[in-house]
Amino acid sequence: MPPFKSFITSALFGSMVAGCGGNPFDFTDDAPFGPISDDQVASLSASYDTLSASILDLSPTAVGGLDTAGDATFSGMASLTVSPEAGSDSMTLIGDAVLIADFDTRAITANMINFAGTDMNGMGQRLDGSLSMDAGTIGLSDPNGFAGAFQGTLVAEDFEIVADGVMEGTFRSTPATALSFTGLDDTAQLNGERASLSLTGIAQE
Repeated sequence: MPPFKSFITSALFGSMVAGCGGNPFDFTDDAPFGPISDDQVASLSASYDTLSASILDLSPTAVGGLDTAGDATFSGMASLTVSPEAGSDSMTLIGDAVLIADFDTRAITANMINFAGTDMNGMGQRLDGSLSMDAGTIGLSDPNGFAGAFQGTLVAEDFEIVADGVMEGTFRSTPATALSFTGLDDTAQLNGERASLSLTGIAQE
């Protein structure tokens, strides 16, 4: 898939999460990436922690409690940590996440954009690009869970992250009004060099 999303798409997804404790930044201006302040990094981290605590407090959806028809859109945030093999400093990024579940076909997609956070040098950065899961499946191994492959590219002025892996998630509350997910077997290339990658996220209707 193309590594970059249009600013119209960014504005749409940004507005979807604004009402549920999502990314506090406005990503609708003309600059695709650039520096952000320590205060902005702290605000972003606090937004993620608040939403995460609220959603993870919900019990997984009861067996048999998942919808069997219709669709639902879950909006929230994703957290990404990239650790280069050379050196000990990691990059921690947080972005917007929107997952759309089709309960008729048992399919689910995800789009994660507007990533920002702290780079390996301790500097606040806002990144362009996206990560996406285009063909996830609901109930493949867990009747109230989902899984699928994700991939994408994130860029800043001095670095590029090319990522791929597998997302595995759990619907939460009965009926399902939220979900959480984590990455499995994830890999990344940071400026062409191998790096480890860790992905987690939460979202709600």
